[in-house]
Amino acid sequence: MLSIVLTGAALLSGSKNAVLPEKDIDGTIFLVNRQHVISEQYVPEPLRKTQVYGMSQSMREDAATALEELFQAAQADGIKLSSVSGYRSYSKQSLLYDRKTKRTGSETEADKLVARPGASEHQLGLAMDLDDLKFLQAYFRDQEKRDP
Repeated sequence: MLSIVLTGAALLSGSKNAVLPEKDIDGTIFLVNRQHVISEQYVPEPLRKTQVYGMSQSMREDAATALEELFQAAQADGIKLSSVSGYRSYSKQSLLYDRKTKRTGSETEADKLVARPGASEHQLGLAMDLDDLKFLQAYFRDQEKRDP
């Protein structure tokens, strides 16, 4: 899967401090990782549903517009993209991380596959995981064979 961090316009007034309170950042490029986490309370605004093929996903307004332009350009080049996962709240990321920890048996293994809560660019509303349609169709076809 391809994770794309889309950046565009400046943040809404006041929201930059919720992302990195110790930083005075004026744009839309943020370092988000285990050392630079996002507050559990942070929710980007405004969020809106993207108008692209795939699972219905939300993103920040500026990122959603950029994503829609990306899909149009890909389609013009004969590539059919599919949205998979956009904005995730802190609690949703916690659920994903906990589930992966249980499946892999350790946080060390989970850390290789999933970001910890507060350390995911998806919480900023600027990221969308994408797949190409052919790959996605094959994945679900194979999944049905494994889980009848």
